[in-house]
Amino acid sequence: VHIYYAGEDEGLYYLAMEYVDGSDLAQVLAAYRAERRLPPHGEVVRIGRDIANALDFAHDRGIIHRDVKPSNVLITAEGRVLLSDFGLVLDRQEGSSGEVLGSPGYVAPEQALRSASAVPQSDLYSLAVILYEMLVGRLPFDDPSPTALALQHVTEPPPPPRRLNRALNQATADVLLKALEKNPENRYQTGAQLIGALGDA
Repeated sequence: VHIYYAGEDEGLYYLAMEYVDGSDLAQVLAAYRAERRLPPHGEVVRIGRDIANALDFAHDRGIIHRDVKPSNVLITAEGRVLLSDFGLVLDRQEGSSGEVLGSPGYVAPEQALRSASAVPQSDLYSLAVILYEMLVGRLPFDDPSPTALALQHVTEPPPPPRRLNRALNQATADVLLKALEKNPENRYQTGAQLIGALGDA
């Protein structure tokens, strides 16, 4: 059950919840791994587009999610994709910051250094990690230590995607690597740009 909207009625605040009948993307990817398969490229683009649209919607309203990862992406039985768990958001308009790191496997370099430094492109970096995982079959960085894992995002280049999945064309690999640039200014600036480039590739 996830927060769907908030409201006020006669001075009482309430939260309405939506029950999601389905699974999360982490479960979907685990099922593919168990079968030693990767999701079809069309499905990767479809799911990625829905996540990107949700992020662009939030970013246009000054909200940065800061914890974009597969377990926070819900997929209903009908295939609808929902971005959930806005518990770590940074509200740029209200000035909230907080120093919660997020999930080290998916955290952007600037957010790993200081969570309050997250920008919209930090969420898009996390989306790019998800796309890399879906298209390559593993995360770009892995370490049992959360601190060491976060440091890899800050200091190490991601492994070239085609080294791990020769079925990818170079254009797709280039999109992933641009989306995983260390400097937020060098990444795609909106989710629409990222997914548009990926779809074209």
